[in-house]
Amino acid sequence: MKPMSRNFLLSIFAVALAAASADAADRPLWLRDPAISPDGTHIAFRYRGQIWTVRAAGGEATPLTPAGMHAATPVWSPDGKTIAFSADRFGRMNVYVVDADGGEAKRHTWYSADERPSSFTPDGKAVLFASPRLGSATETFARPHASEHSSQLYQVPVEGGRETLVLPNAALDARWDAEGRFLLYTSASIEQQFRKHQTSSAARCGSTTPKAMCTSASPAACTRAATLYGRRGARSIISARNPAR
Repeated sequence: MKPMSRNFLLSIFAVALAAASADAADRPLWLRDPAISPDGTHIAFRYRGQIWTVRAAGGEATPLTPAGMHAATPVWSPDGKTIAFSADRFGRMNVYVVDADGGEAKRHTWYSADERPSSFTPDGKAVLFASPRLGSATETFARPHASEHSSQLYQVPVEGGRETLVLPNAALDARWDAEGRFLLYTSASIEQQFRKHQTSSAARCGSTTPKAMCTSASPAACTRAATLYGRRGARSIISARNPAR
């Protein structure tokens, strides 16, 4: 091959590579934490550390949180007018609430460890969130900050106010049913989340699998608990009844 022909082909390859790189740069990747609005018309998601919203039918996404901080785990209120999320604006991932149409986010927690919201209460008046705090002096079994086992379930009023303990054990992805009678959540797992198809005893449904601490003395006073295990036993799904309903 002549030098001129080789140089010409290399030039074409370089142009094609640059075009492909530019196209990849314009295409958003790693869209995380998708959350569909209650009416199904919009989707909130995380991209490059910001919370965005977009119409479910398609269109241009709008940033709900500013750049310069990391925001994650958006959850919608039952009426679709409010979104709760966690952000590290002041160092740790604390809970914030903002109007779904945009505006200034209001900080709701000030704890010195990462916290993540999971849902709103059925009446939309409070946000449920997981936090590795001290929990209950008599029922919380894991020391703070050790792992996801050390988190407990709390709620904080949307209008502002003191956080209250809902469950003294780890309750991830917690959500009340529409009547507020049952709380469905995922229990913590000792399986490594990035090591799939694990076959050790840690991943099996046995004595090593965490159970819900639902007793009559707990803040939620669970009177009924059912544990359903996935095929791989990675986590257990707990249904706890609210005795007030």
